[in-house]
Amino acid sequence: MTARRRVGRWRLALLGAIVWGGLFPAWLAAQDPSDVVEFLAAGKKAYEKGDLAGAAVEFENVLLLEPRHFEAKVWLVQIYIDRKQVDKARKLLTELQRQAPGHARVTALARLLGADGGAPASAPKESDLVVYETLTLIGSGTRLRPYGLVVPEGKVAKPRPPGPADDEVPLSLGGEDDEVSSGAALTGLIADEGPLGPVFERWAEEGLNSALEKYFEIILARRDLMSMDDRGLLRKGMETYQPKLEANPQDREARFYLGMIYYLNGLLDDARQTLEPLRKDATPYDDQLAPVLADLDRKKAEEEARLAAIQKEKEAQEAARAAERARREAAAIAANLGGGSASTASPTGPLNPADVLHNEGYDLYKKGQLDQAIEKFQAAIAQNDREPKYYYHMGLALTDKGLAGHLDAFDRAMEAFNKVISLEPGGKMAKDSEVMIRDIVAAKKSLKN
Repeated sequence: MTARRRVGRWRLALLGAIVWGGLFPAWLAAQDPSDVVEFLAAGKKAYEKGDLAGAAVEFENVLLLEPRHFEAKVWLVQIYIDRKQVDKARKLLTELQRQAPGHARVTALARLLGADGGAPASAPKESDLVVYETLTLIGSGTRLRPYGLVVPEGKVAKPRPPGPADDEVPLSLGGEDDEVSSGAALTGLIADEGPLGPVFERWAEEGLNSALEKYFEIILARRDLMSMDDRGLLRKGMETYQPKLEANPQDREARFYLGMIYYLNGLLDDARQTLEPLRKDATPYDDQLAPVLADLDRKKAEEEARLAAIQKEKEAQEAARAAERARREAAAIAANLGGGSASTASPTGPLNPADVLHNEGYDLYKKGQLDQAIEKFQAAIAQNDREPKYYYHMGLALTDKGLAGHLDAFDRAMEAFNKVISLEPGGKMAKDSEVMIRDIVAAKKSLKN
């Protein structure tokens, strides 16, 4: 299947997925890794031309293949902002903030949306913590506290004295009738945090650096714990060490903590660039750095091998196409010199005129030149109206033209596919034609609605 063929079916699959609720899982699975690069480049080009809708489709294609693709998410948030789709922008920005807290591009987008962590317009009373937390969870789809119950610093170790007129639920985490201090409540809260409890204990007693080191130790041993709420620890680390490293690139401490945060958030290029200078000299962090650097080296080698394989495949395909063109040209010259009839050529000999026209049309179709391709297919059919593939490929070109906004092309495409079915009943192209007809009929109904 050619690249152009995959893209043509992909666009139809996207339309179908929107209209019919996702009927094309097999087509999605058929995409190869190079499609991500192609969709990303196409999205950027569409954005530069001001085609925001087209750019959004291309970047959404990337996320269908790689749901955690950072760059595609950043572009989509910007597009949603440009198109005034604030709710969609905020939702995707929330994913980015969890994936790369403090990243410069994420922070810039947050400022555009006014979602950079500023205080809400109507902040709750400090004394009403439980009510405030309950209100923030309404409509969030979860009962989990994103950062735990936040106790203001002024409240720590200062238990609230009971009052006769106080009907509010007291802030008590221990469940005892006797009033407990906020310090005791925090101790109980830490004890209930499971595997990450030691991290929060260090954060409370020894500070950010010690907590981050313990977090790195635990997560490197058990990656599944990354899904647990870190109470904003990595965000705090990013906010602390990113400006420090920008101010002083020689700050090895900031480089270590920031690079490790990048690594755990899946930003491998940023992690590699940040941690690379630490290879040169011995540091207090070598024990934790060694497996991380080894993993980064392994993943870099795998990515380079993957890209090399894709490039090798492309080169092989281009070489095969060049060899085929040379064979056809040589066969045509031989036929002309020998005075033979092209129309009676064997399958391995020179092509007949109808096949030549068809192949020229198919090359134009792969380049996206739909009108010229359709003319070539029609010319081929005029010379040989019994060849199913001429009609099938013309049907594909007409379908793409319909998807581009020329809705009358859909009817002509169905006529071509029906001709394939009549010429080759029960064959593979006939079955593919039946699928295409069903898809086009459903698409037309949706567009009418």
